Amino acid sequence: MRLGEVLRRSEETIEPVVDAEYREITVRLWGKGVIERGRMTGAQLSGRRFVARAGQFISSRIDARNGAMGLVPPSLEGALVTNDFPLFNLNKEQLEPAFLGWLCRTAGFVELCQRASEGTTNRVRLKEDRFHALEIPLPPLAAQRRVVARIEELAAQIHEARTLRQQAAEEAEALPTAQTTRVFEELLQGNRHPIRELGFGGDNPIQIGPFGAQLHKSEFAEDGIPVLNVGNVWPDGLRLDYLDHVTEEKAHQLKRYSIKTGDLLFARSGATLGKVCLVPPECDGWLMTGHLFRVHTGREGQAVQRGAEAF
Repeated sequence: MRLGEVLRRSEETIEPVVDAEYREITVRLWGKGVIERGRMTGAQLSGRRFVARAGQFISSRIDARNGAMGLVPPSLEGALVTNDFPLFNLNKEQLEPAFLGWLCRTAGFVELCQRASEGTTNRVRLKEDRFHALEIPLPPLAAQRRVVARIEELAAQIHEARTLRQQAAEEAEALPTAQTTRVFEELLQGNRHPIRELGFGGDNPIQIGPFGAQLHKSEFAEDGIPVLNVGNVWPDGLRLDYLDHVTEEKAHQLKRYSIKTGDLLFARSGATLGKVCLVPPECDGWLMTGHLFRVHTGREGQAVQRGAEAF
């Protein structure tokens, strides 16, 4: 059936009152909804405006070819639009509004609107006479309602699945941190010790890496001993997709800044964001820069690491 047989252009307009407040409508692309654009006073509006009514079909002249169309929701009853957003009343004896609401979101309907639009670049607009001449599949009302019921049932299932997936992702993200905190609080039972006492690596278990005066970018090599920087340290472990290197000779000069399996690495500018992790066995003997400091835990670090891996 031709759209012109079931849609009729609404001509209801008003002259905005200077000191009154009005809502304006905009239509999102690709069937993403008819929403409020904002609120303005009559003094800010120039000329007459068309009045939208709940359940009317609305499209954007400029972006109908990009799926900017839909039904006016009840929340926007009485809102205003310009002539760039034509409003249409539906013949409800032949057309179920929700049927058109879902149909206009399909690729086939958008393609029809593209055919009904013409103009030069950036000035392509929907032509109403061509829009009215478009033909759509239109079964009897009872069949339309069955189609709508089935689509809305599927849409509800999809929404529920997305909601559950989002909730599961949020819970999964929060669980390790919450459980780890709880377990440590239960085990410690109020016992607290300075972090320096964790060290088992001699008189100076806490070590800060070399500063820029001791290790310049020009001293890095394409290959050799890897050097960890702040960008490698993350709460979930070391990320090694990008590494700096120094020659073995330079590494020997800086061996006091080498890291060992089980050491705790802290990002000096990111520790408050959780950028703290343990050194895994594959990084044993690597170096660190001045953006990091470590707590050398020695042999006991192996137990710390096993505990961390358990979480």
